[in-house]
Amino acid sequence: MKLYDWLAKNKKTCAEFARERGLVHETVRKHANGERRPTQKFMREYFQASGGQVTPNDFFYPTGGDHAPPQ
Repeated sequence: MKLYDWLAKNKKTCAEFARERGLVHETVRKHANGERRPTQKFMREYFQASGGQVTPNDFFYPTGGDHAPPQ
């Protein structure tokens, strides 16, 4: 599951998620938006925070379509 889909499903914005996890909002936004690929550290954080629903592979394989992540 893509990070932006997980955030939307859980009714969280990038800012809320970042604040809860002690991360930088702009970094989370760029990862969710596909503007930047996360490092292994962030991939692990997203995997753990999502209970395994957001996997590292989700940042490598596009799903197609136009998705707007929650800001």
